Amino acid sequence: RVLTNIARQTPHIILVDISGYTQFIRLHRMSLLHAERIITELLESVIQASSHPLILNKLEGDAALFYAFADEGGSDGPAAAAVDQASARSVLTQLLQFFDVFRARERDLVSECSICVCDACLNAGDLRLKIIAHTGTIIVKQIRTFEEIAGEDVILTHQLLKNSVPADEYLLLTDAFFALSGPPDATPLESHLESRSGTEPVRVHVHFPPGATPQPRSPAPLWRRLTTTLRLESHLVKRLLGKPAK
Repeated sequence: RVLTNIARQTPHIILVDISGYTQFIRLHRMSLLHAERIITELLESVIQASSHPLILNKLEGDAALFYAFADEGGSDGPAAAAVDQASARSVLTQLLQFFDVFRARERDLVSECSICVCDACLNAGDLRLKIIAHTGTIIVKQIRTFEEIAGEDVILTHQLLKNSVPADEYLLLTDAFFALSGPPDATPLESHLESRSGTEPVRVHVHFPPGATPQPRSPAPLWRRLTTTLRLESHLVKRLLGKPAK
C-alpha cells in the first residue's frame, strides 16, 4: 500500500511565485540554462530565508508551496485563538522579509551576470516576487517518503495567482489569513473581491512592498479602440443623414 497516511488539518497555505517566469523563459530559449539558473537561485534565496513555522511542501517550477501550523498546545478557546494569531503574524513577518531577500539576491545576480551577454543574464533584474497567503483546510497525504497537501483551499490559493491586481510584485492576503495576521504595517492595504468562475468571490487584502507600486491597467488594444471609434462615427453619420442606426 503506497498511501500511508491522510490527515485533515487547517494551516496557513503560502504560495510564492516569481512574476514574469514564463515570458522570461520564452524570450530566452537560446540561453535556457542561464535562465533556469537565475530562477533557481532566486527561489532558493527565498526558501533558505524561511523558518518555523513555515514548511516547504514542494517546488512548482517558478513557485514554492509552503504551509504552516500553529504550535500544538492542546488548548481551546481564547488560548487557541491567540496561538493561531501568533502563528499567522510569524508567517507574515517572514513573507515580508522574502521580498528583501529576493531583491538582494537579484542585485547580486545582476552583478554576477554582467560578464555574460546572453539574453537571460542581460535581463536578470526584470523578475519580481508575488506571494499568496491563505488559511484553510487541507488534506495531508503521505505517499512513501513524499508528503502532499491537497484540497479546495490549496486549489483556491493557486487560483488567486490569476487575479486583478495591476502589479507584478505584491503580497495578497485572503480574508481568512488577514483575520489572524492583521495588516503587515501602517501602509494602507488595497482590499477588494476577487471573482472566480462558478464560485463565491473571495475578499483579499493586497500589500505592495516598498518600491513596488501598482501599475495602471493596460488600455484596450489599438485595433479595438479604432474599431470602437469607427462604429461610433458610423452611428453618428447615420443619425445625421436620418438613417436608422443598426
